[in-house]
Amino acid sequence: MPRPRGAFGRVSYCANSSDWEGGVECSERFERALQGDDMYSTLNLEDLGDFLETPHLGVLATFRRDGSPILSPVFWEWRDGGFLTPVFEGDFKLLHVKRDSRASIVVAEPSLPYRGIEITGTAQIRTDPGRLERIRSTNYRFCGEKAGEAMLDGQSEATVYELRVEGKVRCWNLGALLGI
Repeated sequence: MPRPRGAFGRVSYCANSSDWEGGVECSERFERALQGDDMYSTLNLEDLGDFLETPHLGVLATFRRDGSPILSPVFWEWRDGGFLTPVFEGDFKLLHVKRDSRASIVVAEPSLPYRGIEITGTAQIRTDPGRLERIRSTNYRFCGEKAGEAMLDGQSEATVYELRVEGKVRCWNLGALLGI
């Protein structure tokens, strides 16, 4: 039996099927999701399980002066319904957010079950007391104590900030969609 074609002409694959018959069903579910069935809107944070406790690199979108987006890899912490991401004095992200507070951040798993979350909304520059320790904790979580500490070398409460991104939340779990 020839392999079915999936979204955008790609070959479909369904990891829990031993033959392509199951792959057809999987492909059809995926095609329906791409056509607007509520692939994302029906999921909530609880559906992601322990995802927000794992250190997957985030991608932050801010906007240049000309209005074009720029994407930056970021460390993050999930707190009170939004992302906190560390930034340091002189970082262009601070300039962008001061000029245009629109921002988005996405965090996604690079492997099955391909869970993820996106927030599209606004970013605020935070100078709350204790931020240096929160940033230290975030850095340790992502790259270990030695490298995390090295990133803070020469920094103080006066030179570190947190960007808080909050807004519309969109979650996904492609593994669940594909029946994995």
